[in-house]
Amino acid sequence: GSSGSARSVSAWLQTQGARLASAATQRERPMAVIGPTEVPCAISGSMTVTWNDADNDGIPLSVGDVMTSVFANCVDPQIADATMNGTMVVTALSVSDLRVEMSQLSFDTARHAMTVNGAVRLSMLSADTLQTTTEGAVTVGVALNHLAPPFTDTVTLQSGFVATETSANGETISRVDGLLESARDGGMVRLT
Repeated sequence: GSSGSARSVSAWLQTQGARLASAATQRERPMAVIGPTEVPCAISGSMTVTWNDADNDGIPLSVGDVMTSVFANCVDPQIADATMNGTMVVTALSVSDLRVEMSQLSFDTARHAMTVNGAVRLSMLSADTLQTTTEGAVTVGVALNHLAPPFTDTVTLQSGFVATETSANGETISRVDGLLESARDGGMVRLT
């Protein structure tokens, strides 16, 4: 589910940052581009990570840095409770803003599957609030395999679609605002 997405993104970035910082310190002198480095996922599969340290400061995801991750049958509960494949490119825009581009980024479980293509901006509004805003259209192929017959659709979050998650007292409150188009239903709705 989406509960704790802000914490999941933060945990993933911290893990990747630590792995890349370790790789950087093993070099005699830092390079602007580190990797690609293939690392195993916690349970199975792997991810190949490349870090473009734009300012050559050795700090993963400081402003201007770009981290590219290519997932291959990656199962890692710290990232997602699903098998992941595809590519994700994270660019640090500021201390609290990231741009995330996804290409054929899939999350598969026995119950559902989802494939994402497009870009979003992640903004940490506070320590417990993450806002996600689409940059251009973001398409999401969805399959709910546990239903009979299985439900499939491709939904498109239109440019400017906003989702906000706030975590407090062990609960996550999600709010959305924007246009969503359904290929299956051939229409568009505004979610608020």
